[in-house]
Amino acid sequence: MPEPSPAGSDARPEIVVCVCDPAVDAALGGASALTLGLASARARKVEGADAEALARDLERQVRDRSCRALLILGRAREGGFRIQTRAENRALGGKGRFLPTGPGVVRATASAQELMRALTDAGQDAAVSSESDGDAASHLLFRALCDLPDGFDAPAVALLRVPADDPARAGLGLEAAMTAIARHLSPLPRTVAAH
Repeated sequence: MPEPSPAGSDARPEIVVCVCDPAVDAALGGASALTLGLASARARKVEGADAEALARDLERQVRDRSCRALLILGRAREGGFRIQTRAENRALGGKGRFLPTGPGVVRATASAQELMRALTDAGQDAAVSSESDGDAASHLLFRALCDLPDGFDAPAVALLRVPADDPARAGLGLEAAMTAIARHLSPLPRTVAAH
């Protein structure tokens, strides 16, 4: 793992990791991928108990030039890791649409196949699913994707469902997913890294 760099000099691309479930947060604890990042990418963790405030924060994060990817972590219902590839236009709590005139469904922009391959190569049970859960993680995925800036350099966005019953397993899965995402990220331009 790389040593933390002085603020403003780290040109590794940034992966914003959003932990929106207390059980997943507890399972990850001080996972080194969250605290130090990877050799090829740095991590910035965002979390919160209020899903609406967290959604507004993520909308800002995906427009920040230093954010090259967003990895949302939700809780897996059972079994292994699950890569959720889409989110439906639902209000929090599942009552009606969030955006009355918005798209009905949005699709994650990070490669689900590469995430799947990285997780299975790390010895983890994993599946890809287009089923959208009606929880905060799905809502956050929808909101972040709707606010992505246009252009080829828009951040990659993914939702990974994490089994929260095994901290070691959760940490390995997080590192594998971040590594898969980081493979496609280039270093930040010096003008962005200097901020």
